[in-house]
Amino acid sequence: MSSHSRTATPEPNQARSNKAAEVQNQVNEVMDIMHNNIEKAVARGEKLESISHKAEDLKNGAAKFKKNAVKLHDNLDFKMKVVLFLIAATVVGIVGYAVYSQTVPQK
Repeated sequence: MSSHSRTATPEPNQARSNKAAEVQNQVNEVMDIMHNNIEKAVARGEKLESISHKAEDLKNGAAKFKKNAVKLHDNLDFKMKVVLFLIAATVVGIVGYAVYSQTVPQK
């Protein structure tokens, strides 16, 4: 009868090895999850680094654009002043000629 009771209940060593195997499987699952989490964190870090570089490039591009826009504005402002001066000089010349031609005696 003692042999029958032995087969009905697991041996203590077998129960321990089953428990150890179960714990090892859980540890392996946790390690797999942690590896996946680390890979995802590294990928996010790379994405953040990429975004940071793009933001820096965008900032530099915006500064260059602003510098060029100010330069263009100043250049156009100068050209506009030159045009206005030439128009004013032409008008003064025409008016001066008209006045001069009226004051000079005709021959």
